Amino acid sequence: MKGSNLLIEVCLVVIWYYLGTTVAHTENLSDCKLEYFQGLTKDLKRFDNSDLSKYQNVASRLDNCLSDSRRDLYMFKNEIYYKIGLIHLSMGNDMKGMNAFEELKDLGDSYYNLSKDRLSDLYTEFGLWDRLKLLLPDDDTGDIFRSLNSTLHEKINDPSKLSTINDELVPMLNISPYDINTLTIRADFLFHQLIESENFNDLTAAYEIARIYETILEKHKITLSLDKRIQMHYTISLLQLLILNIEPTQHIRKCLAIDMDYKPCKDLSLLVSRLSKINPTRAQLLDTETYVSKTDIDWNKVIDYYMTQKRDGIINYEWINSKIVKLINDNTDLLVTNRAATNHLFETTKKGPLTVKADHFAFFKYLDIILCQANMELSLTKGKDRDHYKKDMDRFCKKTLKETLTPEEWDNFINVLNKKDAQISEEFMNKIWNMYPTLSIYMIGKIISRKTFKQFNGQLQDLLIKFFNDNSLFNTMNPFIQKEASVIQKIQNKKQKLNEQRQRQRQQQQQQQQQRQFFQQFGQQQQHQQRAPPPPPAHNTDKDYYKILNVPKESNSKEIRKAYLNLTKKYHPDKQGSLSENDEKKIHEKMSEINEAYEILSDDNKRSDYDNSRNGGSGGGHRQQGNGNDWFNFQSQGNPFPFGNMRGGF
Repeated sequence: MKGSNLLIEVCLVVIWYYLGTTVAHTENLSDCKLEYFQGLTKDLKRFDNSDLSKYQNVASRLDNCLSDSRRDLYMFKNEIYYKIGLIHLSMGNDMKGMNAFEELKDLGDSYYNLSKDRLSDLYTEFGLWDRLKLLLPDDDTGDIFRSLNSTLHEKINDPSKLSTINDELVPMLNISPYDINTLTIRADFLFHQLIESENFNDLTAAYEIARIYETILEKHKITLSLDKRIQMHYTISLLQLLILNIEPTQHIRKCLAIDMDYKPCKDLSLLVSRLSKINPTRAQLLDTETYVSKTDIDWNKVIDYYMTQKRDGIINYEWINSKIVKLINDNTDLLVTNRAATNHLFETTKKGPLTVKADHFAFFKYLDIILCQANMELSLTKGKDRDHYKKDMDRFCKKTLKETLTPEEWDNFINVLNKKDAQISEEFMNKIWNMYPTLSIYMIGKIISRKTFKQFNGQLQDLLIKFFNDNSLFNTMNPFIQKEASVIQKIQNKKQKLNEQRQRQRQQQQQQQQQRQFFQQFGQQQQHQQRAPPPPPAHNTDKDYYKILNVPKESNSKEIRKAYLNLTKKYHPDKQGSLSENDEKKIHEKMSEINEAYEILSDDNKRSDYDNSRNGGSGGGHRQQGNGNDWFNFQSQGNPFPFGNMRGGF
């Protein structure tokens, strides 16, 4: 009996197993129907990150159902992966987008053809020539690029040809803007140029290096090693802080997010964080609008931190200088080594420190301007330290102003202080005001305190009045500028009275003149009026970039690119054979002209500006100048500015 029951139980288990398998198989067949997958995606309308995981989930399920007989599912897979690729591109993940497009199978459908176009563009932009050749066997863009690359590496190893490497780098980056090897070589040469420049002051090179590194980090983030990413974030942070005078917080955070114990970024982060609690923001110091309103900056706190508190026996101002020098020199290897193609250019740099002082960096000019303004604001106080503040104001303001101006501008400013008829231009005043407003206020204060007002000529009077009016400085809440504004306001009031008197005199003279002219001209025949020629266009572009590239003006971007590639191939030095020195120069000039034309016409905004400048124009005008009457002297009323006795030298 027991054996019979056992047999029955075994039979029931077997039957239950087969029933379960049959049901599961039936469900799997249902899940693999095209309609089922279409139902999963019918509500996915947005091509953004919120839908990406849903598309990826559908793709994963779809892969489990694929077989050679299911062409319909392969077609649907093409659609899903194409949309996944588009989402990655919209998020800036080009490499992931490329991987998604490569999943599509050639079924002759529209999604495959669209992905093929996307891949050809991506392969070209990233310089993946082997993949492009497999995709488009007849495309010769890779051959052009390799030819340029070969010439580039020859020049890298020939010091006499380094000055012309842009003949290759520019077209190479136009063809493949995200090729990591070309970008790295470009950054290396800019770094060498920056290190060799006087006082690390090549802002263009520093900005371009940072931009290139940011491009590499964005476009190649899934292939870069962690060490390489950390190095780039740290380098960008140094360039932004020291040379570009930009807050480097973003890249410091990204560096520490990769490795929170990475010492160079950790040290830099501590320094930036400490100074951010003391310094006014860059907007408060550099935005001209802030000079109209009253700020809540604690200037006493600024002076106390930099000029009173000591660290390691020296004031913080000097300690920060030495700290920055140490940050750079301790990481010389990080900044100038491991450059595969260009390592030989940095051999001399590796033997000694990169810098011996930091006060020539833009960052220290920024600190000097902070201290210039702090002492300027505090010089109005009536305490015992007033004279000390005035002295330090001159020390920091004069130093920074002289570093900011060109030698010619500095000499001209000194002449304005010492000579009655010397002038400064409105353009010059606006340049300093928009660059460093504090220095502009300091200059005006110097002029006012140095000259008696009988020494002011009419043009200088008009310039100062216009400057204060244009920048709303008569309404300022800043106490120091209010002092200047009160003097300029007196100038304006006196000028207005004099102008009213002159206007009445001119009106009387005009009435008399009109009467005389009426009787003289009455009865005479009308003379032919001569029309003045139309004013010249505001913009005049002599170069016809369409003609240079040999394309019609209506050409689209692809036609322009194709023409550019053909001309690059045609005029490349390797195609010219043996050339004389004069012919080589002509080829070099031709390539530069072609690159210039392509740079303008390949950019929609630049092309639009270029077309407009060739088709339009605007007229000019005349500006009346003030006259130079010496009309009254405020010197007898006392000097309202705390500059002390400024006579006898600046």
